[in-house]
Parts: sequence; structure tokens; C-alpha cells
Amino acid sequence: MPKTNKAKTVYTIKLKKNAKWSDGSAVTANDFIYAWRRAVDPKTAPGYASLFKDSIKNATAINDGKMPADKLAVKAPDNHTLVITLKKPVPYFISLLSFETFFPEKQAFVEKQGDKYGTDAKHTLYNGPFVMKEWKGNTSKEWTYAKNEHYWDKKNVQVGEIHVSVAKDINAGVNLFETKKADRAPLSGDYAKQYKNRKDFQTENDALISYLRFNQKRSGKKTPLANNDLRHAISLAVDKDTLTKQVLGDGSFAANGLLPKNFVQNPKTGADFREDSGDHLVYNKAEAKTYFAKAQKQLGKKEITLDLLGDDQDTTKTIFAYIKDQLENNLPGLKINVRNIPSKTATQFTRDGNYDMSLNAWMPDFKDPWTYSSLFLSDYYNNSMGYSSKAYDKLVNSTETTVATKPEARWDAFVKSEKSYWTMMLRSCHFIKEKQLSCKIRT
Repeated sequence: MPKTNKAKTVYTIKLKKNAKWSDGSAVTANDFIYAWRRAVDPKTAPGYASLFKDSIKNATAINDGKMPADKLAVKAPDNHTLVITLKKPVPYFISLLSFETFFPEKQAFVEKQGDKYGTDAKHTLYNGPFVMKEWKGNTSKEWTYAKNEHYWDKKNVQVGEIHVSVAKDINAGVNLFETKKADRAPLSGDYAKQYKNRKDFQTENDALISYLRFNQKRSGKKTPLANNDLRHAISLAVDKDTLTKQVLGDGSFAANGLLPKNFVQNPKTGADFREDSGDHLVYNKAEAKTYFAKAQKQLGKKEITLDLLGDDQDTTKTIFAYIKDQLENNLPGLKINVRNIPSKTATQFTRDGNYDMSLNAWMPDFKDPWTYSSLFLSDYYNNSMGYSSKAYDKLVNSTETTVATKPEARWDAFVKSEKSYWTMMLRSCHFIKEKQLSCKIRT
């Protein structure tokens, strides 16, 4: 494990001396420095530069063009030692290091490949247990993961090759499995129901959580969803258990909080976050009607119309049909206009605030409540809802400042913050898992 100073702002990491790239050269501390500088340099920064800006000293100034990249607070005293200085204590920093944007890059290789770097198997370098073969870029339909003979722990890699085929849909994947052209295929919806009693049916862990964004400001004007009682009413008006167990039947379960089960535990007692925080916004038709009546009176409207935005995938259409039916039947006077459009367009509309309600799914970037709770901060880049709460901001921001090095107080702040906003949590797949057929991997 990394060594830290007393203030938890300086991390010293010792690299494995036998770690190598797939070309046989050594992985060094300078490979990390080079990669991290590229990650914050505005000329080369990826979308996840924010993870560096939130943690490493000078990253924000560099990304804003106010400092050169070589001022990033990371140095290499020798080839196998990395010293990182943070802008503040970051309780989840060790977990953050496992995120792929923090992976190393070999400068000589990157510069030799130029614009072709990382675009296909030939122009990519590896340091993990596998290398890629036959991958011709993002449009490839087939490729192979082959054992990396230069991997430091290759003797414990039991798999020789993994062949991957991209299926256009779930049905195509199942057909490949049934005709023995695939050893493993994902399932969802009706297929999950159909195969769940088979011996070769398996499940996998997943920390995905789906929720509805309630946009409070559109085209510079407040939407009806700026009304707290309306948001509360909608959040209580959908029977999520029926949605997950009967309509979807894919192993997901109703989410009654933003953080999923079995994700993080109380630092003192070991209790799960869901146990300490409890269930919120559980389906309650009568209570939903009461809040809706208050909203109608406050807004001066008997009829309220809202758009529901999402992609055009079959699962989304199924979810939206159910939500529309639930809301319009349980809250008379509420009309829902469903808009299913291509995923890329739906994402852009959401970022631009061009929607009333939209379906969002979130997977954690690291193992800490912050990756979920930060979504609702007033000034955070992922907040495209016009949502702003001084009380919520104070609680969540305190976990990065005043209580950052006080685990129990930090935990309490996250628990309290989850109880202070209204949005509909639909479903979680964490440890109830995406359905999978079993596999035999060729060795």
C-alpha cells in the first residue's frame, strides 16, 4: 500500500521492479508522470481530467491553461518510486488510482505512433495480463485477448486466449451461445426470465443505478419541476418493485436511495450504507396524491404536462411505458410525453438542459460515496438539472474539506445528504447482477 504523510496529502508509491510493457521494456514511474501530464494538459486531456482536478495539486491550473503540464505535483525520485502531492486530503485516492485514466503510458511508444496511438491493436502497448489481437479499432466486430508473455505475474494467468464477438443485440448473442459459437453471452429482459432456471445461468455484480433527472430550469425559465412537492409526488408515484420484478425481470431491484447496496460500509460498525441511511421515496400512492395536490395548488394548474426523455433502446421504451402509465393513473392531471431518441442525441439534450425528465444511469468511478453524491452538487459538471441546495452542498462538500480526514463524521455527512433531495431512484443492479450464461474459456 502507498505510504502517506500525516496530513494525507502526500502519497509515496513503490512500483514493482519486474513490471514490464508488452514490448519487454520496464514500466517506470516516469510512465505514470507522462500519462498524468497528458491527462491534464488541455491539448490532450480526456473527459475524465476532472478526476485529476479534484485531487492532484496544480491539475486545475494546468487544465485551465494557467500552468505548464510539468508543474503537476507528481515526481519520480527513481525509476520505481512515485511521489504524489494532493491539493487536499482525498479519502478515496487509493481507489481512484485503479481508474483507467490513471494508467501509465510509455512516452517513446506514444510519440512514435502519433495520431494512430491507441486506435487499434498494432498501435497500442500493454502492461496487464493480456494483449489485444485482431482489434482494428472502434468499429471492430471481433478481436482476441491473448496472454501477455511479459506480464510480471504470467504464471498465474490460466487463460491463453479469449475471443470476443460483438452481437448487434441480445438475441444475436443468445444465438451464438446456443449454436456453440460463444461460451458466454449477456441476457436481459425476457431472455433473463426465460433462462433463469437453467444450470448454466449465472449472475454478476454490478453497481449500476438508474434514476430520473428532474430538470428545474429550461431555456432560462423555471419548469414545474422546480416545485419541491411535484418532485416529491412523482418520486412516490411509481411502484418500482413491480417494475423490476415483473416488468423487467432482469435481476435488478428497486432502488430506494442513491447509493446501491453492498457498495460502501460504515468505517466504525461495518454496516452497509443502505442500512444506515434507510429507504427513501418508497412507493406510496396515497402520499403521492397528497403532494401532487399541493403542487397543483402552488402552481395554479390542474393539468401539468412533462416530457420524459431517453434513448431508443427496447429496455428504455419498456421502462418509459410503465412510468407513463403509473404517473398518469396515480396522479390524475399529470400528462407524460415520452421522447425516445438516439442515445447520443438524448445525452446531448440532457447536458444542454433541453428536457423535463430524463433517464440516467450511473456506474461508480471509484469506491466512495462521493462518486454518487457529487452528482447533485450545485456547481458540479454532472449536474444538468438546475438543482441547487445550500444545505446539500454544505454536507457533501464537507466530506472533501472539514471532515475529509474524519471517517465517522464524513460517513454521517453522506448519510444525511442522501435524505435531502427528491428524485426518483428506479433500479439498482449491484449484487443482484446482470444476468449471464456460464462460460468455458479456452486455455
